[in-house]
Amino acid sequence: MVNRRGIALVLVLSLSLFMLILGMSYMRSVSQVSTSNPKRLQHIQAEFFARGIQRLAVLKFKALPADFYHAYRYKIADEKSPRDPDLPNFNPSPYDVFLGDEDSILQDKDGFGDPVPIEGYNTRYVVNSSSKFDHDMIDIVVNVQMEDYSQNFTVTYDASRSLVLPPPPPAP
Repeated sequence: MVNRRGIALVLVLSLSLFMLILGMSYMRSVSQVSTSNPKRLQHIQAEFFARGIQRLAVLKFKALPADFYHAYRYKIADEKSPRDPDLPNFNPSPYDVFLGDEDSILQDKDGFGDPVPIEGYNTRYVVNSSSKFDHDMIDIVVNVQMEDYSQNFTVTYDASRSLVLPPPPPAP
């Protein structure tokens, strides 16, 4: 009879210890999740904001492809060393004009990110071309600065072009 009570006491104590360990591990995991969730929310907000800016940048490229290519070619020629002396000096450069000044939608427009806590952002284009601009892949990179971190978000846009002739006018 004494052995039965001893075994029951050992079983109850071991079950209680198991439940205590399980409860402590649960409390620890819950306390860690609460500190990581605001950071994850901030990252998701920054990513959605960057994707929206990238879509605006694609729309600007689609609306003004000739302006973009002229500005980008000037930028590449201007950055070569030594600089071509026949190249005119522009201030601001055509590429900077295409991107816009500091208060444009693509370059850190004040209050554009509200209510998301964006401290600043900027956009740049990187052209990866082949065959003299017959086939282009354009990387649109948006750098988003928030309170705790800064991150680049990149999307690649296929800007392949082919000559599309307008349809002939209707015969009279």
